[in-house]
Amino acid sequence: YCMQYIAEDLDKYNQYKEHFSTALRSKHDKKFEGKFVNFRTLMEFIETR
Repeated sequence: YCMQYIAEDLDKYNQYKEHFSTALRSKHDKKFEGKFVNFRTLMEFIETR
């Protein structure tokens, strides 16, 4: 499985990271301990025409 989050802009991403990501990560780690690998990547959408 893969999880992906999309933020409207960098400020919204930083708000998520500051206020929610630690608790969510901790909850996930406890529930699936030893059963997953993870990596975090910040990417930007680039519109082409």
